[in-house]
Amino acid sequence: MRTPKRLYPEERIIDHPERLTCPHCGDLLVMWNYLAWDKTVQTLDRVLSLAARPGHCPQATCPGSRMRLLSAQAQQMAPAGSTYG
Repeated sequence: MRTPKRLYPEERIIDHPERLTCPHCGDLLVMWNYLAWDKTVQTLDRVLSLAARPGHCPQATCPGSRMRLLSAQAQQMAPAGSTYG
């Protein structure tokens, strides 16, 4: 039986949403103080530690206050359920 290879990330990247304003009311987004996901991603040339910090609208009456807006770039780098980018 083969021993699994350990992956040691060379770089840590924490992505934020590309949108700076709420899509509903236009107010500036506020970042949550947690990571929506955090994983090690293996590409053809390096190993990365990727994470995404979600944003939300600060207005309590806005429908965007209940949404978690994530970075599209981070989701394209490694699809959900995959460690290969």
